[in-house]
Amino acid sequence: MRYLESSHPIVDRLAMCLSILCWFIYPILLFGFAYMREFQLPYYILLNLSFFMFLQVLLTVVHEKAHAYAASCFSLKTEISYRNKDKKHFRDGQKFFKPCCLFKGDAKISKIAFVTIAIAPAITLSLIFLLFLLLFKTYLSQFSDVFYFGVLLYVIKLRGCSGDISLIIGALKQSKGVKFQQLDAGNFRIL
Repeated sequence: MRYLESSHPIVDRLAMCLSILCWFIYPILLFGFAYMREFQLPYYILLNLSFFMFLQVLLTVVHEKAHAYAASCFSLKTEISYRNKDKKHFRDGQKFFKPCCLFKGDAKISKIAFVTIAIAPAITLSLIFLLFLLLFKTYLSQFSDVFYFGVLLYVIKLRGCSGDISLIIGALKQSKGVKFQQLDAGNFRIL
């Protein structure tokens, strides 16, 4: 029996490096823009960090909803779980808020549907980012910090698509008539 997992060593390493770089750049930008604008530093940092974290959670929900919507276009029923149900991982310090899109029943997913469902969040997040740039282009020229924070948020959320990219790479290597069946979050059986 062959399996497809949402982790690929090269994609995971690149995504991790990109994420570390973004989280390293974020505080530097935060302090730099607070100093430039002569804001009171604690309030500026608290406000931006709160907004940044809120958007992280919101865009994570959008990511999973994109999977569910794409699946519904192929008449597949899904359920979105927002909690890490594995108590062992929760004790080990892994995230409690860990959303995932689960297929109901023993759904057999065609290759084209599988790739479409997996790529949907990256396309959705990219469209949201482009819309953000278009709607706020005059505002962004005056407040460049919003632009930089938006870019960092976009890159960090695209890093969240790395598991989906690993699944796409694995699916594209399979033969034409192959089908996929979900075992658990991020793991699929190749039929």
